[in-house]
This record gives sequence, C-alpha cells and structure tokens, in this order.
Amino acid sequence: MSAAVVIVFESSSNSQERALASRLDLKLVEEAACSTFGIHLYLKYLPEGLSLCEFGKNAAGPTRVDFYDPSLTSRASDSIKQQNLIKALGLKKNPKPRILDGMAGLGKDAYLMASAGCSVQMLEKSSIVYALLEDGLERLSVGAGGGSKLPLVALQVDFQTCSYQKNDFDIVYLDPMYPIVNRKSRAKKDMDRLHDLVGINMHEREQLEKALGIAERRVIIKRPKNAPDFAAEKPDITYQGSSSRFDVYLTI
Repeated sequence: MSAAVVIVFESSSNSQERALASRLDLKLVEEAACSTFGIHLYLKYLPEGLSLCEFGKNAAGPTRVDFYDPSLTSRASDSIKQQNLIKALGLKKNPKPRILDGMAGLGKDAYLMASAGCSVQMLEKSSIVYALLEDGLERLSVGAGGGSKLPLVALQVDFQTCSYQKNDFDIVYLDPMYPIVNRKSRAKKDMDRLHDLVGINMHEREQLEKALGIAERRVIIKRPKNAPDFAAEKPDITYQGSSSRFDVYLTI
C-alpha cells in the first residue's frame, strides 16, 4: 500500500471504528486533530457507508462502494447486454459463467457481470479497498432483505498469490492499474485514489499467464483505449469503447 491512511471519528470512537482500526492496523484520529497528522487520505463512517476521503479544502467528495448508485443501476438495466464488458463475456455460448474478477477495486464491473447472470468471485489485494468493498456488499445485502440476490462475493486476496487452478472458473477478468501519463487529465477521483492505494501494475506477463492457467474459456483484460496490448500479447478479440477496451484471450 503506497498511501498512508487513518480512520477518523468525530468526538469519541465507537466499537465499529475501533474494530476496523484493529483489523486494518490503522490509527484512530479525532477529526479535530487531523491537521496535525499530515495525512492525505482517511476512512470515515458516513451515513451513506464507509468512505475514503481526502483532507484539504479543495478535496473531492468521498469514495465509497455504492451498488445503489443510479449511474451503476442504470447500466445494469435492460440494455446491459449492449455494453462492451458484457459482450466480451461471450454469454450466448455460456449464459451463466463462473467469473473470477481478480482485481475488483470498487466492484462496479463485478456488479454488472453479476447483474447479467454471472456468478462472480471478487479478489482485492488492498485491505483498505477491500474494507470499502465489504461495506458496500453488506449494504447491498441489507437492501435485499438480508441476503443479496446477486451471486457476488469478495475475498481479500492478491490475484498473483491466489491458489485457484485450471477450470475453477470459466472466465478470469482483470482490470489492472495503468499509469496516468498526464496529470492534467487524471482519472476521476475514485480511480485516482485507487492508484494511491494499490499502485501501478508492473507484472503483466505473470498475471496473464496465471489468468490463462485458471480460466476454462477466456481471459478478459480491461485496458485504456490506446494502451498497448497487455504483456505485449495480441488478443483474440477486442471490444472497443470511447475511453476503454476489453481484450479477450480465448483458452478453448
């Protein structure tokens, strides 16, 4: 983890905040004393859920996992099969695939794949991003009456060290962190903060080989529109969008 983070409370910490601080091995800091720590990012329980926030008067709004976000639920509507991500899954031949999302981040792509009828296992290596993901899944479960209707689960595991074997999943999906070349056109705040926490991906060849060793049918890599091929390996199929693309590597 490349960015320092603390957990903030308003006046007196509660059991939820203390448990999270203990699990993540982070400092609990009273909000009034934050300026003395010189920390860029902090976690805080807001009414909307666990949130990753920034210090500073020009800071952007909080980052959280929100599976009820209208922009996300709209994408998961009846037109979901027209999206490039879903097209890349090859659902006509395999309508309910088992998917390993090896770099889940805030879980948006996993949510869309689950909404399309897929069974999705998410992996996230950052303990802080995983805490956000776990909190979002808990709120999703509560909203579904105590049990999420979507086949969507998460583990705090680094994809590069996971122990899955060939054919444990039909599809392996990877969305690796990619360097932001021009800071004037940086990614939106959520992705910016994930870069701070997770760092830039430097293991393309190892990750592609691992993914190909697990997936029964295909590996899908999400890439910026003009990025070079992942691990310099030409994909079998590409679904091109306005800002990103989905490269498909077939295994059968």
